[in-house]
Amino acid sequence: AFANDLYSREQGERLFPLIALGATVGAVVGAKVAGLLFESGMDAYSLLHVAAAILALTVVTYQVVASGWCSRAPTYGSSLWC
Repeated sequence: AFANDLYSREQGERLFPLIALGATVGAVVGAKVAGLLFESGMDAYSLLHVAAAILALTVVTYQVVASGWCSRAPTYGSSLWC
């Protein structure tokens, strides 16, 4: 929904396959990194801290992107993010 508000239909048709590829690769790489961290001796509690930090970084990234987009939002439609 967030990306749908950010991009026009033409931009979406061009960029959504790249976003989907990034999500797929991220899932594979994330699982591998988590496995490596666990094998290196990091316990599950510490992995939860890492996941929480990544989630916090994601929220900050969304806020930065939304604030930049809202300042130059297109005139079509409305957005829940501004």
